[in-house]
Amino acid sequence: MIRRRRPADEWNPLTPECPAPSRHVYKQGCYLVSACGEAATWAVFHDGRWGLVYECGGNQILSAWVRERDVPLHVLAQALKEAQR
Repeated sequence: MIRRRRPADEWNPLTPECPAPSRHVYKQGCYLVSACGEAATWAVFHDGRWGLVYECGGNQILSAWVRERDVPLHVLAQALKEAQR
């Protein structure tokens, strides 16, 4: 007998695919995480959410919404609004 997993009763809003909006202590914009040659990784803060974008040769290859804790600390510090520093 094969036992199948039941579907989840409730959607988990804390999954990385759709994180809860973070506090608006950050300025909206794009912040460089790292770069090497033609490749770059950017953190984007937009409408209270963080996203990470990987691009190569000017083409966006991969992007995803992430939790605030997944964004490097140096990016969070750079994105802080002046009043929060």
